[in-house]
Amino acid sequence: MADFSFVWRLIADTFLAIARNWTVVLRITLIPLLLPLGILVGWFTWALKSAYLVHYMPKQVGGGNEVPVLALSLVLIAAIGTLPVAVAWHRFDLLGERPRALLPRLHPGASFGYFGRSLLLVLIAILFGIVLLLPLYPFIEKASTGGFSFTYGGLPEPRTTRNFVLSAVYFAALVSLLMRWSLILPARALGRSMTLKQSNEAALTCLSLKGYFLLALLLHLFSILLTFLLAELATGYIGLLLVLPCVRLFQFMFNIALLTRLYDHCVKPLAL
Repeated sequence: MADFSFVWRLIADTFLAIARNWTVVLRITLIPLLLPLGILVGWFTWALKSAYLVHYMPKQVGGGNEVPVLALSLVLIAAIGTLPVAVAWHRFDLLGERPRALLPRLHPGASFGYFGRSLLLVLIAILFGIVLLLPLYPFIEKASTGGFSFTYGGLPEPRTTRNFVLSAVYFAALVSLLMRWSLILPARALGRSMTLKQSNEAALTCLSLKGYFLLALLLHLFSILLTFLLAELATGYIGLLLVLPCVRLFQFMFNIALLTRLYDHCVKPLAL
């Protein structure tokens, strides 16, 4: 019961942290994330209306088969921009460092370290993802072609009840493992060194294994519900297209803020 209460309080605190500091979110994301994506959307809209996109279509259909260098560059800049965004939020929430919109504070060491640790966690996720999938594989219902698809925050394919349950258990188990090791990320943003072992030990001081499983399961189910609601509303409300970027930005920042809140509860009292 204590785990259940902590999980709900953690989710509520994270939601309020983003909602109450939405202007901070916009300042943090303006240059590294929103600006390149905004230019990309503007360029794509112009290219679509002016029929310029034909230059990037295959030659077989009458296109120029060119490489969209500008679009790829903007996507790469935005992808890299997620690192300073995460670092800036961690430092704002944990240290009270106020972000600047037009002249962001640069923490190159922390950002590069954040990238390295993120890559490490991705590799761990791939390894453990394969290991966790093996015992579930015989019970997964496959399509007529023999294939299937499990997507975090999305419905499985084929969409059967069994696959829904199995995918939920799979992602809850995998994400709960990663979450306990992910405290190394906000630690690096603060310029502190933390090992995977220290992260796991600190994480278990405030929440049990069952608690992390519950938290990961709720995050997976909430993401599915949000995607479903947005898809349903988009079919009847054109104005939702203006709201959708804000919702997705909120969802992106929520994951960063959740990790920050978890670090604040589990690590800071230990003074690591």
